[in-house]
Amino acid sequence: MKERFIAISLLLRLLALGVCLILPAIGSAQDKPPEFVAARLSGTVTMLKGEGGNVGISAGEDGVYIIDDQVQPVTQQLLAEIRKISDRPIRFIINTHHHADHVGGNEAIGGTGAVIIAHDNFYQRMSSRQFNNFLNETAEPWAAGALPVITFSDRITLHLNGEDALGQTWIKPAQMVTFIYNSLKGVHEFTRIKANSQE
Repeated sequence: MKERFIAISLLLRLLALGVCLILPAIGSAQDKPPEFVAARLSGTVTMLKGEGGNVGISAGEDGVYIIDDQVQPVTQQLLAEIRKISDRPIRFIINTHHHADHVGGNEAIGGTGAVIIAHDNFYQRMSSRQFNNFLNETAEPWAAGALPVITFSDRITLHLNGEDALGQTWIKPAQMVTFIYNSLKGVHEFTRIKANSQE
């Protein structure tokens, strides 16, 4: 009986020690800055892979615009990565979806003067309370500064940096927007980007 008590006591001490060793490691992993990986798709278009949805960046003579802006906690790190590509101001933010991993940086980046563009449906969803069936929770409306300023119903084309980028809905009713660049070859998975205007 005494041996059993000693064994259980020892086991509990080892478990406590293990928890003490693991918790700081988990904390330090959570404190680590997000890692972004850049992939150059053309002379003006770059894809950033990071914490949330991927981010498209067009940078050239006409300035910078981005497609989606990740989750809110990584906005400053995202801006630092964009500055590595171009130090020009961000002129436009195009949202391809209304979830937080696509629009989380809207308010902060929009506050610098960038104009937010999205589908009409995204504005409606972001400006009102929405119930998420998957998470079984209600999301409150986004702050006014995070809402799109320009909206469209079916498609939009940006004529910037020497190329045309066509944005069009691909789920009806519109829940996602695909961007098609006339300068890219093949299909690229970033923020639902499809590359080749002939497809």
